[in-house]
Amino acid sequence: QAAAKGAEAWARSLAAVAAGLHGAGWYHRDLYLQHVVCAGGPGACADKSTVPPSSGLTMLDFGRARTAPWVRRRWFEKDLAALVATAPDELRQGFAAALIPAYLEARGLPALQAPGWARAVGRRSHRMATRVPRWTDASTREGDSTEGEVDGRFLR
Repeated sequence: QAAAKGAEAWARSLAAVAAGLHGAGWYHRDLYLQHVVCAGGPGACADKSTVPPSSGLTMLDFGRARTAPWVRRRWFEKDLAALVATAPDELRQGFAAALIPAYLEARGLPALQAPGWARAVGRRSHRMATRVPRWTDASTREGDSTEGEVDGRFLR
């Protein structure tokens, strides 16, 4: 129960951060949970059951971020899907369920759009979570894998 409430609190805070970015006409393209930090210093977000509004969540790594006079919805969906795909497994479903409505509310978009956004974000996050890497350095075996078993699937 506490974990679910924590996931909802984090989803609301992250939705506000993403909505601010998207509302300004930007899309991140690498918006993973690893690229969000608590700016309040060590321990500012230590209590993961709640995220205080003053926690100062901040995004990192804007190297691939883009803006355009018009931005396609699919780029916003991809950013949200990346957040969902990188959420811990035990919290992912509750996190996703809370993220979409909070995001739409923060963007001022109609709540009636939630089912369409949820389907699109769900499909994209599933693809991201099950993505099979294509490339590797044959001499060091570092990087993405081309052979072996990944998520129960054998690759050639």
